Amino acid sequence: MSPKSSYTAVAFSNETPSSSIPRLTGSFQSKLPFVYYKGKGLNIYPVTAVNWVTAYFDRGNKQAAMNILQEMELVIEPKSYQGMSYATLPIYFYYEGSPVPWINCYSQGKAAGHFARAYNITGDSHYLEISVKLLNSFKLPLKKGGFVASTKYGVYFLQYNFLPQHYILNVHMITMQGLYDCYKYLRSSYAYSMFQGGLKTTKNMIKLYDSGKWTYYALDGSKFKHGLLNSESYHRVHVTMVKWIYQVTGDNYFLQYALKWNNYLKIRGLKTQL
Repeated sequence: MSPKSSYTAVAFSNETPSSSIPRLTGSFQSKLPFVYYKGKGLNIYPVTAVNWVTAYFDRGNKQAAMNILQEMELVIEPKSYQGMSYATLPIYFYYEGSPVPWINCYSQGKAAGHFARAYNITGDSHYLEISVKLLNSFKLPLKKGGFVASTKYGVYFLQYNFLPQHYILNVHMITMQGLYDCYKYLRSSYAYSMFQGGLKTTKNMIKLYDSGKWTYYALDGSKFKHGLLNSESYHRVHVTMVKWIYQVTGDNYFLQYALKWNNYLKIRGLKTQL
């Protein structure tokens, strides 16, 4: 196989959420997605793994989702910090000054939510234990490898804890979704408090991600200056996630932004998201 881009998902199984994903056949079989990064080879990437689980759950294919979660257990690493047990989904390729391995809020939060859902489906306390330990990783200080930043707007969930002033909105909101699932399926008061903290930050900062014609991907720097404008796909993620926040909170402030950002698509002659 000759990859057509610097990044591509690769499957070692015929069971994938998309028929367009390249499949490698041979003696090795795995339901987990691998990714190819140019110059970094094939790696298990937890973000892609939790995205596949999300896709299967959204389609009602619980068994396929559970199959991936069961294999994810093989790569989850138990840790301890000041007597607290937690778990990580380590990422083993180098990226933009990262340590190796590193962890991020996206896969830690979504995986915690998915294992909480697995516990809700099966009643198996093993999944509960994994979810709680992944959730505990949110308690790690930033200087100790954590990924929760304190800003003047509130707590912010970081994709890259080695770039602590890189505030990526879609990742922050998707992490909130994982935390909300932990609250929904486990009734975790800690997950709810972290969700509420992220919610407050999103409400305080959302206007900063609006150019007046499109959305920004991230804010960079201590002065919260704008980064690059979103690609169309990430702009659509913003619309979807802000709508989701409105649906779970009932706060019309987020509905207004969902409609406004959806209208930016219409103005550009693109298919609308809502």
